[in-house]
Amino acid sequence: MTITTIIFDLDGTLIDSVPAHKNVIRGIAAKHGIKITEDDFARFNGMSAYQGFKQVLHKHHLQFGLCRILWERTRARKDIMDNITLYPATTNRLQTLQKHYAMAVATSSSRHYLKKIMKRYSLQDYFSACMAKDDVNRSKPAPDIFLKAAKRMSKSPEQCVVIEDSLNGIIAAKRAGMAAIALLTTTKKALFKSEAAPDLFLKDLSELDKEGISKAESKAYIRRQIEEETP
Repeated sequence: MTITTIIFDLDGTLIDSVPAHKNVIRGIAAKHGIKITEDDFARFNGMSAYQGFKQVLHKHHLQFGLCRILWERTRARKDIMDNITLYPATTNRLQTLQKHYAMAVATSSSRHYLKKIMKRYSLQDYFSACMAKDDVNRSKPAPDIFLKAAKRMSKSPEQCVVIEDSLNGIIAAKRAGMAAIALLTTTKKALFKSEAAPDLFLKDLSELDKEGISKAESKAYIRRQIEEETP
């Protein structure tokens, strides 16, 4: 089945925001005596803030309140917003791809945050559906948000390709039965392995085109056939 729909992640895919989020998270963690490594970030990048911090506390065997940490992050929201930029290729790529594909955005961030970003960079008109963590019960790596985006646009999973920068996002896309393209904007290529191995790697959004999507579609088809035949 031919791919007709692109579902984009937001942070680290359309906008250069991950460094801003990292700085805030590192600052909060340091206040509580927690050191977060790059591998830690890779493991919870793409999850909701709640799920990410929950994993950090579990890893360090800490019992203090998750709500307290989330409140501190909310207070730092302005610092994050002040240090976000649009990737240089985003607008041009969306304008070009919009001529050939239906498009959606699906993020583990809040709807409030998503709306602010869409308005700031005038991105609303490119997307037929905009999904946030508020729309699903389970965040990435669960496939829920991608499946809901596809359903909102009346598309089957096989008609969709997901563009992601995180391990959890790629896992979620594959669990949804969709083709998965990883952008190497925030996570080292070596970490994308096993269940997080995408159908195609690209340096960043500037390299995304119809040819690349076609390659990912072919690899995803073969991958699904193998998965169906594996006991």
